[in-house]
Amino acid sequence: MDEFFFKPIDPKVTKISHIENLQQHILERQKSAAELLALPQVQYDGCLVCSEENGQSQAFTAHGFPWIECAHCGHMYKKHMPDYDWILKKVRDHTIEVYMDEVAHQYRIENITRPKYDFVMRYHDGPPGRWLDLATGISDMPYLVTQEGWFSDSTELNSGFVDYAREHFSITPKTVTLDDYLDQFEKVGEELFDVIGAFGYYDMLPDPTEHMRMKNRLLKMGGLVGINLPNRESLTGAMAALWPDTALRPITHIDYSWFSKKSLLKMVDLAGFEPMGVLTYGLDIHELITRICEHAPDFTGSSAMDMMYDMFNDLQRTVDTADHGDQMLWCVRKVREL
Repeated sequence: MDEFFFKPIDPKVTKISHIENLQQHILERQKSAAELLALPQVQYDGCLVCSEENGQSQAFTAHGFPWIECAHCGHMYKKHMPDYDWILKKVRDHTIEVYMDEVAHQYRIENITRPKYDFVMRYHDGPPGRWLDLATGISDMPYLVTQEGWFSDSTELNSGFVDYAREHFSITPKTVTLDDYLDQFEKVGEELFDVIGAFGYYDMLPDPTEHMRMKNRLLKMGGLVGINLPNRESLTGAMAALWPDTALRPITHIDYSWFSKKSLLKMVDLAGFEPMGVLTYGLDIHELITRICEHAPDFTGSSAMDMMYDMFNDLQRTVDTADHGDQMLWCVRKVREL
């Protein structure tokens, strides 16, 4: 398996609203978590990845939710959450404001979307084929892969993202869950896919391994899945475990899981895949700046903060190459039918 480290980014373009409205974001997150806690809860007695029940231990509590560490695969997951159908309704109806001018729009395509595409392409042989993008967000990935010659299909539940995709990319993702998509796909007998993009949603599933198995049924033998996930063994992870009730990026109120490399490898093996490569990178220095601003508000807008952002990529490279970046970008290949 290949391992790579570091990807440059400018967080002042993508994440500066965290700093400008820090306390507001924290209070909104706490309010949303309290609303979830007030609902009837579904208890999870075993690991969400490997299903083991013995040897589990509580790591910390975040926004009132206990987070459990699996002794067998190292996965971390919430002890309980509201019924998943309620969470899906929340995802569908939640208002997401997307502010992107043309400059920011192009920046995202070239600096966030394309690096994911290029990473998966390291392991794809032959011409463009069929690409399915799941929980596609604003549809920047379907837009890019179509430009690169692929047939593309996509899903997205959030109505705000679907409206944005239709307006800005002329793409209308299917507003269905993966199990419903798979049922219809198999009824029609459509051609299997060469690549599935699953960037950034495994941590919001109560059954991530089962979702990985469903992808197996949608892929050709030798087909690829691109996966992007938060890394619990990161500098950001250490800060979130220290101050869990004000964490903004990891362990959010709608997250079920927090993956390590070990637990990701366990999930893909159980679903009939083998890892091809992983890129570890992140925004840990941005997270560090956020935490300093949280505990020392005068730091916000200071020359010291500006210096840290100016040096962001040099500092972040050090974190990433120590294998503590807060994002993992994986490419895995289907190697057996289930």
